[in-house]
Amino acid sequence: MNHRRVRGAGMLRVTSVEVWCLSLSFRRLSGAAVLEMKMVGVLCHAMSQRRIGVDTLMSPSQPIEHRQTGRATMSGGSMEEVPVKITLLSVVLTFVMIAAPVEAAKPNPLAPEDELSLVKIGAPAVSPDGEWIAYTVSHYCSEKEENVGDVFVVPFGGGEPSQLTSGPGVESDYTWSPDGTSIAFSAERDGDSKSQIYVINIKGGEAKRVTSIKSGASNPLWSPDGTQIAFYSSVGELYSKEEKEAFGDVRYAKHPRFYHLGRGWDDGSRKRIFVVPANGGEAKQLTDGECADKGDHSMVWSPDGKTIAYVSNRSEEWWNTIDTNLFAVDIESGESKQVTTNVGPDHSPTFSPDGEWLAYRASYEYNYESENYKIHVVPAKGGEARILTEKLDRNIRSIAWGPDSGRVYFTSSSHGARNLRWVGLDAPDQFHDVTPGVNQISRFVVVDNERFVFQASTDVTPSEIYSLAQGQRTQVTHEASEVWMDREFRPSEEIWLDTEDGDRIQGWLIKPVGYKKGKRVPLILVIHGGPHGMYAPSFRFDYQLYASNGYAVLYTNPRGSDGYGQAFVDAIHEDWHTLPFADVMAFVDHAIEVGVADPDKLGVTGGSYGGYLTNWAIGHTDRFAGAVSHAGLSNMVSFWGTTDEQFFAEKEMSGVPWMTQEIHLDNSPLWAAENFSTPTMLLHGNNDWRVRPEQGVQLFLALQKVGVPSVYVNFPGEQHGIRQVNHRVLRSRLILEWFGHWLKGEEVELATYIEPRAYVHPPVPAE
Repeated sequence: MNHRRVRGAGMLRVTSVEVWCLSLSFRRLSGAAVLEMKMVGVLCHAMSQRRIGVDTLMSPSQPIEHRQTGRATMSGGSMEEVPVKITLLSVVLTFVMIAAPVEAAKPNPLAPEDELSLVKIGAPAVSPDGEWIAYTVSHYCSEKEENVGDVFVVPFGGGEPSQLTSGPGVESDYTWSPDGTSIAFSAERDGDSKSQIYVINIKGGEAKRVTSIKSGASNPLWSPDGTQIAFYSSVGELYSKEEKEAFGDVRYAKHPRFYHLGRGWDDGSRKRIFVVPANGGEAKQLTDGECADKGDHSMVWSPDGKTIAYVSNRSEEWWNTIDTNLFAVDIESGESKQVTTNVGPDHSPTFSPDGEWLAYRASYEYNYESENYKIHVVPAKGGEARILTEKLDRNIRSIAWGPDSGRVYFTSSSHGARNLRWVGLDAPDQFHDVTPGVNQISRFVVVDNERFVFQASTDVTPSEIYSLAQGQRTQVTHEASEVWMDREFRPSEEIWLDTEDGDRIQGWLIKPVGYKKGKRVPLILVIHGGPHGMYAPSFRFDYQLYASNGYAVLYTNPRGSDGYGQAFVDAIHEDWHTLPFADVMAFVDHAIEVGVADPDKLGVTGGSYGGYLTNWAIGHTDRFAGAVSHAGLSNMVSFWGTTDEQFFAEKEMSGVPWMTQEIHLDNSPLWAAENFSTPTMLLHGNNDWRVRPEQGVQLFLALQKVGVPSVYVNFPGEQHGIRQVNHRVLRSRLILEWFGHWLKGEEVELATYIEPRAYVHPPVPAE
């Protein structure tokens, strides 16, 4: 009898259990003693009709039935407590459990393969009455060699979750029906080549397929009256029938945006909005017309069910701009009208509950994706937009209305935190905290003005779902955290430094497992992407992996980062390296000064822009003993010529390369190759459309030509990040071996390398 969950809220209910042999072992987990029972022989009668926690013994295929008590039972079963046979042995064991001292055991160190154990919690979806929270639990199944995930429901106030679906793959995009009796979701089932929409009753039973569309269906969204479900399907083709016959497998591009990160080569298909009767039937396409390759997205129903608002880039030259606007499509006629005309991007439309207002996020500068977003509201029937957060010098991440249509709730990034706040329509620029302190809220749902549901993580806790009622926070999911109960995760220590020109910069230091004060240890500096990203003390498996293997981990927010105001972001315009490099090195100096980092055992790593600054570092200091650059930029000229977002490069470097050649060359790490001396590992996804693999190849060849030990690792099928689990495990293993060798002097197994001979001209044969 193996308990997956050990919590005070768990109630043990079994029928006459006879224990033939019982051995006990104790372990201490984060200060709490946890009893691990290992039953060598157990005879359980009628076990299939009783529960030990909803997610322990209930078969995923058995339907559940919710009663007014809030409890869940298996069909044909009951929840009544049943007598448990108490013997002298159980009394003695109870006494031992209470009285016996528990000796702390050393935690098991993390290994790259432990990433296979990661459990991810999906976004919370709250029932219309606010009493239930739906979410998914997904994980890697080694037997199937794929991710699997199912929908669960749990009471708002916490308790035992109930598994609602049990499909072969991952159910996603789940949403409640307006009457709270059903949940729609998208999944690939029964041999589906693409996902379809399914609906399942929360009392259980088999899910019913609602769509059977060749192009697939995703992101179901119920109409307010529950009679229809809107969804997306990607339709359309790039070439005519005649062109297909002529070109065959040849690609014929007519504009610069012929491939894109996440979608690959543009095949002409666009995400479009459809509606289908909730009980199934013929689907109706609502949106069409030429637009950017992302298509129509971010849809939301109006409260009267007559229109759907959505986001689309329908600019005349959509391939050269990020100028998205809001549109509204009439459900009956299928006619769309443009709602906003801002030259900057508009996103996240949401109707007020009374239907009077449409709120959205917007920034104003043409083709600048790193300008702070502001909250706007516009009358749903048309009119002038109002700005609610004009004076807030922070980036708005997500928004939602309060139930009285008088408040807009939002999250924003600030000083390494992301909190939930609100602003009133009648009092713009007056902001009220819902979750004060340091929180890392990724998603939230407003139940009413006193109750909220959100998803968040900490530096030592993976992302879980919490409910908040009258200021009282309750953790309602535990699946992501429980798999790590026997491991020690190290907290992040906050650091603030003053720069020479008067700015304050923020970072965090993680000391390794088993660290003893005064001992110097190897340190890995991790640099974030963006360049306008923001690090925060949230859970990162790779940081804990490094800390578990003897490294201190330093992560920082140098100038250019989000979360400190627009001027802080803009400080690196045309110069991606001077201030950020000075800032990260100041934090390295601090880690040495406080006696933690060994100055002779420093490593540096980062991805995307973090890879760029890693590449910059190895050409401008010899202080790092080893480096790992993932998807890093090395040549700003060829980056502009190969990325899927030329407009981004043009904005950051103030023009195209032949117009601002000096800026492009001055910002290219490649041109410092003669100074390279740090052994470097370069990682790249072969299908990375944002930072093409040639960026890594160029730097690798330069390292080889100047005689620096270096390796280039290309991951087939991967894009701007490593997603396949087997690739992620391999990546972690290679990184640990590379740093282990160059920082600790350890032998390598996989991360082998050659000692390249420096290039000379004219070339001569090796001696």
